[in-house]
Amino acid sequence: MRLRLRQVPLGAKIGIGALTLGIAALFYGIIGKVLLQNINEGVARGAWGWCVGLQYVLVCLIAPVITANCITQEKEQQTWEMLVFTRLKPSEIIIGKLLSRLAVVFLILALFLPATAVCWLYSAILDTSVSTSSRLGEFVMTYAVIVVSTLFFATFGLFMSWQVRKTLFAIMLSYTFVIGFLVIGTFLIYLALQSRFSDSNFLVKCPLMWINPGYLLGYAANPDSSSNSNLFVIYGLLCYTVGTVVILWRMMLGFYHFTYDDDDPSIGPWAAIAGFLGSIRARRPVQASAVAVSEALTGLERDGRDKE
Repeated sequence: MRLRLRQVPLGAKIGIGALTLGIAALFYGIIGKVLLQNINEGVARGAWGWCVGLQYVLVCLIAPVITANCITQEKEQQTWEMLVFTRLKPSEIIIGKLLSRLAVVFLILALFLPATAVCWLYSAILDTSVSTSSRLGEFVMTYAVIVVSTLFFATFGLFMSWQVRKTLFAIMLSYTFVIGFLVIGTFLIYLALQSRFSDSNFLVKCPLMWINPGYLLGYAANPDSSSNSNLFVIYGLLCYTVGTVVILWRMMLGFYHFTYDDDDPSIGPWAAIAGFLGSIRARRPVQASAVAVSEALTGLERDGRDKE
């Protein structure tokens, strides 16, 4: 990560930083102008909705793609084998890549946090019909949805990068799942099923809609819209959390199986064995170099060819 940042030209770093600060300044200026010119509960509530909605849209667009090139780019640049032959465990490689990319998303969310907190505070103070504790729970649940969704979307993007060989395919599959299935697909299936059920609370009770990002954020940011909105949000958070854990567990469990190209029999099996032996050695007090193991296996393969 540090090496790649050093490869970025200084002018590009300055331009990206200036653009980010400019967008943040414009956003804060618009929010401040709206709140100062129209001080009432409705405007504050609308500003709060726009703030969390904009953040969630950015999460849906950035989180899946920011991790979709973590592993495919390493393979395309032929540096993945070097990383695997280190003494790092599979869990350390996967979690490290995930957290390094998530830092960018969390930085963007941190830029929006002060403005969002001010809008929520205005709304909580001006709306005297709802208790402060309920408003505080609304704020916590909303950001819990944003953070957990970020983790799930980024983990799925990393999983696609681990499964396929090309960065473009990983990005397309990540967007297809998040935008095509979670956002659009679940809503279309709900519309098809709604005509068959007469229950007015079918939307809340439908398990398929628990994973719809739009409805999940809507019920978290506006819990008064339904009597079962809190349960809806909790079920959705559980689905995303379980999905994140299962994907990470699957990647760690089958790490060496998908590490190398199965079409190259001269490299794949030997490298997988060397990586597996290196991971076992890494757990012992006396650690053997993974490079030495790979060289030993190469020597055995050369001796076998000489005997033939």
